[in-house]
Amino acid sequence: MDRLQVMIERWAAQLPPDLRQAFRDEFGPFADEYDRTLDTIEIIWRRREQEYALDQSTGLARRRPFLQHLVALLGTPTTPILGAIGVVFIDLDNLKAINDTCGHAAGDRAIAAVAGIIREAVRSSRHVDLVDRPRDGEAEYAVSRHGGDEFLVVLELRDASELDLVAPRLKRHIDDVDKQRAHGYDSPARLAASVGGVAYALPEKPAAVSPHELAKALVSAADELMYGSKRDGLVHLAVAGYTDRFSIDHKHVRPPSPVH
Repeated sequence: MDRLQVMIERWAAQLPPDLRQAFRDEFGPFADEYDRTLDTIEIIWRRREQEYALDQSTGLARRRPFLQHLVALLGTPTTPILGAIGVVFIDLDNLKAINDTCGHAAGDRAIAAVAGIIREAVRSSRHVDLVDRPRDGEAEYAVSRHGGDEFLVVLELRDASELDLVAPRLKRHIDDVDKQRAHGYDSPARLAASVGGVAYALPEKPAAVSPHELAKALVSAADELMYGSKRDGLVHLAVAGYTDRFSIDHKHVRPPSPVH
């Protein structure tokens, strides 16, 4: 029973028995209208919140909701099916050239296509590499448009080694001309991505740093690794840890697998 209905019942109890039902009949509709108004306000608020949270041109999360989602995951205790968090930073290599040679409409199609490819790749890979568990609304915040031609992905992994499979596949899918066409990009200018990723194994005890600071450090590390990819065209990966300070082990550089 909602608060207004409780008040109506309390006031009705003060009346003579023969007037109570008439009082309820008269004021009950106000309670129903109050409930409908609250429901409408909640729907409007959720829509506005979603509009704020999502980039309108790609449907991907904006920076702040993405970071909040990452922070929440970093505060999750390790479990048998959730042992690590991966952060992948993706940058389009030649968006300016596409805009200059094919026009800004082609650049917009390139961004939209990459957004669709990333989202599809993450979802289709979930049962292979990613934690398989019920999803809530915040799952939409796992892929973000970080800037004009930059994208971020947060991965829920069983262990840090799974990043070795997911990150190269993301680049392979983005660079795949057939997938680009399927997602609406068909301009002659080459579309490819630079990819850097970092995996953080969730500790049994919380790190001696706030999840927010840890999230920023992981994004920064993935960004730096992406620039390594931009220099040589390979996929740069690393494992991060935190004991008394944040550390990163740039353990290998993995070339992208051939497109099949």
